[in-house]
Amino acid sequence: MLEKSPSIRVLDLLIRGKPDLLDVDLHHLSYVKAPGKVWPKDARPLRKLRFLDLSFTKITKLKDLPTNLQVLHLRGYDADRVPQSITKLTNLRHLYVDGSALSKIQSIGQQTELQELESFIARRGQGFMIRELKNMREFTGRLCIRGIENIRSKDEAMEARLMDKKHVGALVIEGKRVPKFALEGLQPHTNIQELTIKFFQEQDFPDWVCPDNLVNLLQVNLESYHFLSTIPPLGHLPLLKLLTLRKLPSVKHVNGTSFGGFPSLEEFKLHSMEKWEEWTEPDAAAHAYGSSLFLGHLRKLHLAYCPSLRRFPHLPCLSALKELKISKPGSWILALPACSQVLSSLITLAVEYCNHNVVMSAQQFKSLENIKLIKSEGLRLADGFQYFGKLRSARVEGRPQLLSAITTSVSVGFGQDCCVAHDEKQQQEASLLTHLRADDSLMYGDYFRTVGKLPSLRNLTICNESNGTNFSVKQELWFQQQNSLEHLCIQGFHALQRLPSFLVTMLSIKILELHGLHGLQSIPDNALPLTFQEFNINNCTSCLSTRVSKDGADWPYVAHVPYIRVNGTTVQNL
Repeated sequence: MLEKSPSIRVLDLLIRGKPDLLDVDLHHLSYVKAPGKVWPKDARPLRKLRFLDLSFTKITKLKDLPTNLQVLHLRGYDADRVPQSITKLTNLRHLYVDGSALSKIQSIGQQTELQELESFIARRGQGFMIRELKNMREFTGRLCIRGIENIRSKDEAMEARLMDKKHVGALVIEGKRVPKFALEGLQPHTNIQELTIKFFQEQDFPDWVCPDNLVNLLQVNLESYHFLSTIPPLGHLPLLKLLTLRKLPSVKHVNGTSFGGFPSLEEFKLHSMEKWEEWTEPDAAAHAYGSSLFLGHLRKLHLAYCPSLRRFPHLPCLSALKELKISKPGSWILALPACSQVLSSLITLAVEYCNHNVVMSAQQFKSLENIKLIKSEGLRLADGFQYFGKLRSARVEGRPQLLSAITTSVSVGFGQDCCVAHDEKQQQEASLLTHLRADDSLMYGDYFRTVGKLPSLRNLTICNESNGTNFSVKQELWFQQQNSLEHLCIQGFHALQRLPSFLVTMLSIKILELHGLHGLQSIPDNALPLTFQEFNINNCTSCLSTRVSKDGADWPYVAHVPYIRVNGTTVQNL
């Protein structure tokens, strides 16, 4: 039938149901039935076809394609099923093929009208070398070049003519090893806005990696540079908004003046720079292009696995900062409690693996809505958890001493407004908190007195191992205060032998999830109230899984719950 349809403009053979026959609605065009495994022997009658999607179809012999195609989707096709005749589609502008298949298309450079190429893998051999990119000047989106280790000289790299591709918006350069001579020959046009370079294996960059040649850059990602010791002056890029530095193990010192002042930077991510010790203060000249503030527009700062960093320049002055995520920090974090202006503007705070003794006041975080504290033994609050006035979501795990008692001498350092003795305070509540995830340390010590009632709490997850076989009276009383709770998840309490009795009285709870409760053998009668809507059991004892099945001994006690799921299998869905 396709051979008799020369007027078709759009044909989509994505098979979702029947493998051999698909009805295609072509909107204002004619109604077409096309075989799902057979392609026409002669595609010339489809000469007006511009868009063709054959993704995940089962056509085994795909040979000639309509010559005037502009958009072609071949997702799910391996290299053996993609026809080499694809290079004859000289009008093709968009090609969507899986990376493994794309790398096997020989002489793809003949498709000079292509506007984007998800991945070009440079290889040795005719039709696969970097020179295939030479005449492809119409790129307008993202160009990703891999296999840089196969380029043998700067002159060979220059054959790609990247400087002529003035419409490329984003450039990715990577390989198992990126030598300096290859990178020297891959200088992009000055219009480039996003640049990613991975696995560069030299101590310093080519000369073109400088502000004068990259004046329009908005995003930079440098990753996996084993030998690089000096970071280029990225802080002098006037428009740079997002910078990611990841896995730079040889960087020890950063000169703040030469690195620059980042006049437009909004998001800064630094990860796995284990030897980085010093970032010196920039002088006034580093504040490029008239900006008087160092990192004055920074909204998101992520510092992960930089354990040797002693100081972060101008930390107290980052008044625009809204999100701070820290993991395994250096001693620079000791200065954070004194940065009241920074803390008061934060909306999101995440601290992981912090062993430094850091004491802060919840009342310093006047805007904080989200907090995550993971395995941070040294982090403490000088006042109660309830003093996070705008907190909406909290995750506290790893047995932190977050709410342990703080001596008066330490507390007074925050001033009378923040740290008055508990018995002189009017009881407050974290009235906006809706989501809380905590480990079993929530169940012990001073947490109940300091956390108190959470009037807006909707979702609560208690996780990690505990030796307790049941909930204590105090703990159950605390749960009963949370009368807005709708979703409760109890996870990883391996020794827990019975469900808490408060469940039957808390009619607000609609969803109960039990994960990894290896000591729980059964569900007693009347344990689950009639108001329950969902009951989910996963990775508990096989005995429990059997007892809550429809033929199990506990089925009468759970059958009133409309939706029941056990180990990923839906048992009931009413």
